[in-house]
Amino acid sequence: MNARHSTSRRLDRWDGLILILATAVAILGPPLFPGPAPTAIPLPPWIEVPPPPVIAPSGPAAFTGYLLEPVPIPDDGVPYSAYLEWLVGISIAYVAIWTPALWIIRMRRPRPRWHRLIRQPGHAASSVGLLVFAIVFATDLLRWAASRAGHSGGLQLLQDAWFAVRPAGEAGLEGTLHAVPATWLIMLLGGWWRPERSAIDRLGRALGAGWIALMIAGFAGSFLD
Repeated sequence: MNARHSTSRRLDRWDGLILILATAVAILGPPLFPGPAPTAIPLPPWIEVPPPPVIAPSGPAAFTGYLLEPVPIPDDGVPYSAYLEWLVGISIAYVAIWTPALWIIRMRRPRPRWHRLIRQPGHAASSVGLLVFAIVFATDLLRWAASRAGHSGGLQLLQDAWFAVRPAGEAGLEGTLHAVPATWLIMLLGGWWRPERSAIDRLGRALGAGWIALMIAGFAGSFLD
């Protein structure tokens, strides 16, 4: 469908700064978000701490290893699916971090009216991704809070909460991989697909295409095994 003209704003320096910071988080993920807690601080028995990730030579791969499984660069002689998994591992770090970044950019004023905004595929891609992550993290946090009833608070409480919700990142990524294409399909079939002729919506559409490409790559990897 043809994009429609809109009076929405163009990208400005603050939008560029948001994208630069998001990219920096994807590249420098492990230093900003360290792995398991120090052994000197014992964790309660109901918190399962995953093993430390294998740090890959590149930042995004290491950050993805923190969220999902370690994705070191495969050696020679491994199946093609290993290379595909490594490529997905690098790419998904950027796609995941850019999802909330583009949502923030789109919500900055001036912006289109709500009845137009919800029909933009770029905004829909970032919004549904952010919603999936919010639901998953909130569910895990509530489950953890119920298990912590009556226990002591303080710094240990915050640390326990962090390690309790950290595995939710994997579920959020998997849910977004399916939620974005499903949302776009509903918009197309329902006649709600109204792309905007602006750099912001184009970036959002590129983000949604990235989620779909990662989903297809995941299916392709299962066939290559």
